[in-house]
Amino acid sequence: MLDFYIHPVRWFLRCLLLTCLLTALATASLLAQTIRYVKPIASGSGNGSSWTNASANLQAMINASVSGDQVWVAGGTYKPTSTTTRTISFAMKNGVAIYGGFAGTEAALNQRPAINATTPSSSTLSGEIGSPSSTTDNSYHVISNSTSLSLTNSAILDGFVVTRGNATDGGGLNSLGGGVLNNGQGSVCSPLIRYCTFVANQAGYGGAICNYGNGGSSSPVLTNCVFQSNTAINGGAMVNDGNDGSSSPLLTNCTFQANRAVYQGEGLPAITRGGGMFNDGRSGSSSPVLTNCSFQGNSASQGGVMYNLGSSGSSSPVLTNCVLWNNGGNSTFGNSTATVTISYSLFEASVIGYVSGGGNLTTNTNPFASTTSTQLAPTSPAINAGDPATTPTTGAPANVGNFDLGGNSRFVGGRIDIGAYEVCTSATRLYVRASATGANTGLSWTDAFTNLQSALNYYCSGSLREIWVAAGTYKPTSTTDRTISFAMRSEVAIYGGFVGSETNYNQRPAINAITPSSTTLSGDIGAVGNTTDNSYHVISNPPGLTTSAILDGFVITAGNANDGNVPNNYGYGGGMLNYGRGSGQVCSPRIRQCVFVANQASFGGAISNDGSVSGSSSPLLSNCVFLSNTATYGGGVMYNLGSTVGGNTPWLNTCAFQDNMANYGAAMVNDGQGGSSSPQLSNCSFQGNRATNGGAIYNLGSPSGSSSAVLTNCVLWNNGGVKTFFNDSNASVSASYSLFDTSVTGYTSGPGSLTTTTSPFASPTSTQLAPTSPAINTGDPNSAALLGATDLGGNPRFAQGRIDMGAFEWATTCQGLVTSIKAGNWNDQTVWACNVVPVSTDIVQLNHVVTLPASYTAQIKTLRKSTTGKVTYQSGAKLRLGF
Repeated sequence: MLDFYIHPVRWFLRCLLLTCLLTALATASLLAQTIRYVKPIASGSGNGSSWTNASANLQAMINASVSGDQVWVAGGTYKPTSTTTRTISFAMKNGVAIYGGFAGTEAALNQRPAINATTPSSSTLSGEIGSPSSTTDNSYHVISNSTSLSLTNSAILDGFVVTRGNATDGGGLNSLGGGVLNNGQGSVCSPLIRYCTFVANQAGYGGAICNYGNGGSSSPVLTNCVFQSNTAINGGAMVNDGNDGSSSPLLTNCTFQANRAVYQGEGLPAITRGGGMFNDGRSGSSSPVLTNCSFQGNSASQGGVMYNLGSSGSSSPVLTNCVLWNNGGNSTFGNSTATVTISYSLFEASVIGYVSGGGNLTTNTNPFASTTSTQLAPTSPAINAGDPATTPTTGAPANVGNFDLGGNSRFVGGRIDIGAYEVCTSATRLYVRASATGANTGLSWTDAFTNLQSALNYYCSGSLREIWVAAGTYKPTSTTDRTISFAMRSEVAIYGGFVGSETNYNQRPAINAITPSSTTLSGDIGAVGNTTDNSYHVISNPPGLTTSAILDGFVITAGNANDGNVPNNYGYGGGMLNYGRGSGQVCSPRIRQCVFVANQASFGGAISNDGSVSGSSSPLLSNCVFLSNTATYGGGVMYNLGSTVGGNTPWLNTCAFQDNMANYGAAMVNDGQGGSSSPQLSNCSFQGNRATNGGAIYNLGSPSGSSSAVLTNCVLWNNGGVKTFFNDSNASVSASYSLFDTSVTGYTSGPGSLTTTTSPFASPTSTQLAPTSPAINTGDPNSAALLGATDLGGNPRFAQGRIDMGAFEWATTCQGLVTSIKAGNWNDQTVWACNVVPVSTDIVQLNHVVTLPASYTAQIKTLRKSTTGKVTYQSGAKLRLGF
């Protein structure tokens, strides 16, 4: 159990940590890759340095990139040339990742809209350079990767629609690969292509793609790709031609629909081969490996799915977990001096021309949902019939990952389905339990998902409203990819802290600052305890979230957003990034009963709310604890960014900020430069937060922007005295019915505010009120309608008629939960919150060393201890549990 009341870290160690963070930040900045930005119409300077200055020349941005760089492409249509020269094509580059499908405002890759077969990319690469009414003047190849590029899998194309290429010149390279030509002549040309759709391309050989070994090697990796309605004489969708070299691509989670090998004019050959794929190993090797692929409605005179040709070379394709339907029956495969081996696959009983590797099934009814979709029918025999050895990371023979072609969880039901899609069931609630050993469907506690990402990515059901998560620690990824984070979903409430057997939400154990949630979301994905390889953000929320997106009952820890390369936002929000940047964008989720502890970032250690550039990020946070979070620069807990005509008005109710640290704004920075950042805080408590300026709050305004924090019923103690607040130009703090050290300045005092020379809190590590605190019964008498029924400790909020200041209510009775507030004797009522000695019906939360006097007998219901809690016994003393 996490202890909210731990001893603060010594100041000199914190300074050492800050120095280390500054060094790490400088190093990260030097090593960070460059991102270049592309839009259909150039903006700003057009140099591609940002979305604001996006280039319209995709190829120029690729050419300008070096290994490790990325090119981000916004939605729109891009053509290889503005002329009618058919020989001009796009070309990839080694070490450069080209990503499409962006809205054009994103600062992190995981903020890009989801791309899958159901929602294809909004970025299109088109060969339609001439007359729209004719294909004869289209680009020969939309993309042409020549041998001189020597492409490996470090060259990445991710998230595009590739269309309207026309390689039908009759001979030579201009008859190969209308969509993509990978020419490995005497070298290598094997890029990585994923999340792409190839549609309506045509060629003599390989309508969508031609992988041409040509004395070298062309064996690209293709994952989660769609090939639809492409045509060629041979290889309607794809040709793999060894030609004195090798061409054996690896395809996973791909679908081939309605591709055709057909005649394309008078005098052309009477035989066409390979509606889906033509593998030519006559003078080389062509043995592609296909895992979890689906084929439907592909046609050719020989080999509706594929034609395999060997001679002095070899052609031996391998298919595992594949579904084939309506591709020509007994002409589904065509082989000449070649063999195709198939395992754990499903096809018509009439299919011949293959070698069985075991586990195959046949059917006489369509296993797909329709004749135009390769999603599985609800009664398909392909369900839970794939190779049982296939897992997300170990497959036979290829890794399939955690998600299918539609972006849904790949392993639903425990065993993988055959084909590119996994069947999933509509649900209003999903369950997650790390220790579950059932079918892994997420539909019950018994069959719960074992990782939270599976539930968050469950897109089978538009009716999903809740995710219940049992006790345990959950990480965004099982890999060491720091860019992967959890992401909340609109209209979905995510609840943590369950035991894992509840049938009603009200059965969940109580969650509050005294007994935090048993469910932890952790960014510690690398070496345990080494923060340098932690997730940049434990949670990264994309634009589009409103308060219908709820996170309730979690501990969020070990995020480390320490990348100083500002455009990617990996320096903001270690625990959570709420990204509402950009015109009309919004990201304002609701966060309740959560503890943010030991997160760090350059800006906003626990949370960054980005509503800049005419956007909005104004989350609602209630009953949350922020403990020991750090920022190298600003906002140890929170950085609220509303600059550049942005808007940012977070609302925080009943929250505690304890022992957080930053260079400026240890608890909070409100940046309204050129925009607005005006948080509202009610019944919040601040203690022991440290910064050079703004131990509690640092406000940044400007002549054209403002920052104005508003505090009501808040208590602030020991946050830097005169440096508790810092206000820049056009910035302010106003406070009413709040309590401060007498030395605090920099705020406008409204009605009801008080000062004190003694701590109003129970201890330096607790923001519970001391029995004599002036905060008791001095809050705004009109607050009742604004707050919830309980305080941060889960006790009734209005204990004595008028609300107290701060996150905790002080009361003479503790409603069954009694907490120690200092060390001492058990029978001393001042040791206990509510000034009462525990009785037999009480649950006791022990955070200090408490002594049972000689011959004294205490009886309580339950004893809970934090790491600093301990019972000592004098002679003859007894402690009895239960009643």
